[in-house]
Amino acid sequence: MRSSPKRAALIAAFALACTDDETTPAATNTLDLKGAKILSESLDAAYLSIWSDRSGGESVWVVGGAGGRGRALEWKGDAWTDHETGIDQRLWWVHGFQGGPVIVVGEGGVAGRFEGSQWTPTPTDAVGSILYGVWGATPDDLWAVGGPWSRAPTGVTPEGDIVLRWKDDAWSRFPIPVLDGKPASAQKFLFKVWGTSADQAIIVGSSGLALHWDGASWRQEPTGDTASPLFTVSGRAADDAYAIGGFNDMRVIHWDGATWSPLPPAAFSPALTQGIFAGEPGAVYVGGISGYFAQLVGSSWTEPEPLTAAGFHAVWIDGDGEFWAAGGDIMSDDPSTGVLVTTRTGVVSP
Repeated sequence: MRSSPKRAALIAAFALACTDDETTPAATNTLDLKGAKILSESLDAAYLSIWSDRSGGESVWVVGGAGGRGRALEWKGDAWTDHETGIDQRLWWVHGFQGGPVIVVGEGGVAGRFEGSQWTPTPTDAVGSILYGVWGATPDDLWAVGGPWSRAPTGVTPEGDIVLRWKDDAWSRFPIPVLDGKPASAQKFLFKVWGTSADQAIIVGSSGLALHWDGASWRQEPTGDTASPLFTVSGRAADDAYAIGGFNDMRVIHWDGATWSPLPPAAFSPALTQGIFAGEPGAVYVGGISGYFAQLVGSSWTEPEPLTAAGFHAVWIDGDGEFWAAGGDIMSDDPSTGVLVTTRTGVVSP
């Protein structure tokens, strides 16, 4: 049985440290999360994103950063590669394409591209922002989104509601009227972007914001709550997407192509949940504060006991159907806080 007092204590501790991706169809198969194991909970950086090309023999990437260096680890075959990205800021998200390239974004508006065997910086003008998310339909048509960077260096103004598009080998601003019309006091964090094609994508952000791209413009769709942020969005199709967020209460919502609606609540609702992944049909995986990860199948949640007190920022299902979760303390100046968990056998600690 879950120990509520212990979990409450862990939540309180993590909250202090942090101050500053309707019922679904029945799944065709499910994953036993109780088989997850910790690869490490003392990595030399917090890791915030996971991506794999989900093909046979695929690479699995995890990115983050600490100590003035963007970190990018790649698991392939039976070993890890610690990439020298050349990026001197923490990375927040990774997205790629089968056969390459792999795209990363992060603090100070940094962005980079790995193709073949080479990292290439792809500068942006969002130096006062954190680029929290990146996604693209093709390597030549990408979106990146972000919000104010609270640790921007002296002389750099934090800037929010950032939407960038990669076209013609360069990043440029993409104006969105509904964002430009916000009052000065409004929160201006855009956290993630995900889509299925050049004419279908979703951005989520603060105040329950969800923007939908139709190939010509971005429109806002109501999500039923304007108080809580939405941190991550993930899906399987244009009419089957999921977003997660909330403060002090986990919130998971589903997009059916016409409306957003809430999914059934879990028995234990973490104070902060940031990771989501739409896995096999009918199954959704989430991760959050204090080592929380869980699976929703239909209307039933599976919530294993935590393996660690560290928070998870991202969850993923790889091409073999195995679960991954990555996280760590992003507010600590101690870099030895990164955590990585998987159900995949044969993976060693980075």
